[in-house]
Amino acid sequence: MYKPMQEAINKQTAESERRLDQRFTNFSSEMKQFTLNENEKAKRMITTMFEKQNQMFLNLTTQMQENLIQMHENVKDMAMQTNTSLIYTHTPWIDVHNTSPVAQRKAATESTGLRDAGT
Repeated sequence: MYKPMQEAINKQTAESERRLDQRFTNFSSEMKQFTLNENEKAKRMITTMFEKQNQMFLNLTTQMQENLIQMHENVKDMAMQTNTSLIYTHTPWIDVHNTSPVAQRKAATESTGLRDAGT
């Protein structure tokens, strides 16, 4: 009588362990997928933030360039009005196009005729 009871308990224990193993396997695969999804979301968010930062940098640099050119023109006008010679006569230029990814994409799209495609 003891042996059939022990066998039933062993079967129940084995079935319970099998179900727990299955749950653990499912949970592990769900956690892996969740982690991968969250990782992709974080990558997209960081990429978007860098793109925005690069665009802001390019906008600020462009605005600064325009202000420098205007200031240079003002100085040239004042020098002409006062008959003063300028030591430095070249127009100031800030070139970030080699370092800014946004500027590089903008230049590439303008050269192919695709305006505002990458910005």
